[in-house]
Formats: sequence, structure tokens, C-alpha cells
Amino acid sequence: MEYDIADTTDWHIISMTTQDLDVILGDSLFLQLGVTDWGPEQYHVDVAYYRADIVNVKQVGPDKGEPLPYHPTVPKPETFSHHLEVDHDAIIHTNFPDVNFNDMHIKQEDGYANVLAVQSDQWGILRWALSELEDQKVQDAGILELTTQSVVRGGNYSEVYGEDLGMEFNKVRVIEIIGGDEDWNQTEVTFNTITQGKKLSAVFNPQMIFDAEVTEEQGGKTFITLSRPVMQRLIEGTSKGLLIRPLGAIDATFYSSEYLDGKYSPKLHFNISKD
Repeated sequence: MEYDIADTTDWHIISMTTQDLDVILGDSLFLQLGVTDWGPEQYHVDVAYYRADIVNVKQVGPDKGEPLPYHPTVPKPETFSHHLEVDHDAIIHTNFPDVNFNDMHIKQEDGYANVLAVQSDQWGILRWALSELEDQKVQDAGILELTTQSVVRGGNYSEVYGEDLGMEFNKVRVIEIIGGDEDWNQTEVTFNTITQGKKLSAVFNPQMIFDAEVTEEQGGKTFITLSRPVMQRLIEGTSKGLLIRPLGAIDATFYSSEYLDGKYSPKLHFNISKD
């Protein structure tokens, strides 16, 4: 289980009650607190206290904090109440920071298809029109839907870095956009206009949301879990949209909103609380 910490200014209490812990009298039990994937800079965490108790699970009550299941099962899109196509989607390129790539396309049998091609220093950005929902509460995790045009991948990562690390490559990384120009237009946006000269960590959250395997078949769907806190920040406008980057030497190309009048447009699926 992972936990979302909403801010770095206040103290937070988190707790986790184990289920079916396989121990017997006389066993030694070691506890660990891990802080990981915060980003490429230097970070520290202050811990006021850290303890373990033997409790009656029927009496202890709910855990404290915002627990996030690790790699949860992805629900089917039709089980959600809200389905929202992206409002603007575009490509930005760090090597060509003043160029707009809204006309990025690929030739298919049925003609040219507009795409979001994610590779190396070329990233996809997405934003939605969510202002009408900003006062609502998200019920649970949502999903991001992307439709594949093509995928090019490879590399002996596991031989070089070992199995545990090597298996993490050839994915796409989804990140919250937290700053910069929040009203960018897909026909005009560039790397420089969205970042506005700011440090990248002030525009793109160094803590990623999720690293996802990409469905390789053309027309196939990739569904990426967005935790409840992430969805809430998107709804409220605290997060301005999503960034898609490659993790490894993968070229992942998805259909953009312009192709076939948005038939394969990136989409958000989520539930709004009825309370």
C-alpha cells in the first residue's frame, strides 16, 4: 500500500493494518517505512514517531491517511459515471522549444492520422475542461484512456541493470502538470510557452503518477490508473493537466483528438461522489 501526502507543510498521520499476517509466537517482525519515486532532486522526510501495535482488527477502525493500492485492478470504462474527452492535446519538444507540433501526423492506409508521438525529448501534454466540476468530490480512482497508433520498443535493460530495475523500462510515465501556462492552446503551445522559463519541477510534478505498459496493437487501448487524490486535484484545478513521457528508449504513438473527429481522443473516466 502507498499513501498520498497532500502537502509538505503540515504533519500527517498514516496507518496500515495488516491482513492475514503469517507470524507465530517467537517470530521477529521487522518494520520498514519507504519513501520512493519523489523525483530527481534531493528530498527528506521528517518523522515524529513510528510504531507498531498488535490490535484487534474488528475494533481498530479505518486506517488513517489516503491509502493507494499498488497497481490496482483497472475497472472497465463503462463502470464510471463520467467520461470526458480531452479539451487540448499537444506535443512539446525540449530540443525544439519554440516549435508547435500540433500537425504531427503519420500516414496510414486510410490517410493521414494526427498523433501524439512520445519519445526521448518529445512529450505529450493533455488538459481537460473541468471547471464545471471544480466544487465536486471525486469518489475513487479514475482512469486515463489512450489509443495506440504504433509502438517501437526494445533494449536489453534487464541484462544491464538487473531484472528488478530492467523491467521498469519501455513504459510511459504519466505526470501531473502543476504550473506554467495553464490555458495553453494546442495550436500554439510550445515547450517554452508552457514552461514560461520556470524550473521543470515547478511545472511538472517530479513525483510521477504511474508508469504504464503500452498496448502495442494499433487501435488497442491503454488504461492508466489515476488515484483519487490525483483526480481531485485535476477536478479542482490544482493540477493543470497531464504530461506523458517515455521511460526508456520507447517510441509510443497515440491518436490525438483531431483524428476522426475525436473518435480515439484521450479520455478521462471517473466517478463523482453523491454525498
